Amino acid sequence: MSVLKIDSSARIHDSHSRILTQYLVERISEKESKNGVTKVVERDLVKQPLPNISGEDLLDLAASSQDPRESLQQHTQRSNDLIGELMEAKHLVFGVAMYNFSIPATLKQWVDYVCRAGLTFKYSEQGPEGSLLVVYPWAVKRILPVVIWSKFAVSLALKKSFILTQVDP
Repeated sequence: MSVLKIDSSARIHDSHSRILTQYLVERISEKESKNGVTKVVERDLVKQPLPNISGEDLLDLAASSQDPRESLQQHTQRSNDLIGELMEAKHLVFGVAMYNFSIPATLKQWVDYVCRAGLTFKYSEQGPEGSLLVVYPWAVKRILPVVIWSKFAVSLALKKSFILTQVDP
């Protein structure tokens, strides 16, 4: 088991969300080292951006298509790697800047890579159901993520509600 830290703020230096995610990961690591959770996987979506994906590949990837198209196979391998990181994580820490009242496009792209029908969610009569991820509102069923926005700490609670707390700079 590991801690998966995902940063998506375009601000590399002096970023409030990056400072907070680093702090949280250090505290979690200190606490969990006693329980055998010592590995920290850091995914920086700005320093190491994910490759762009065409509309055709995005639709086929989300549907878990088995099309032999080379571009789809490359995106599928990347998706499998990201899902593997997610499945291995006991704790998730997201650093999320808020741009134009939304999440950064780099984080949305990560979400597109990890939302795969039949793998991380399935469709039922009630709509999408997470087998690993709840497709909305960015919560993970089996673990409780902590999402940090530049000026807000957001704790998402398993498909229920979230709490916004002002973080003073």
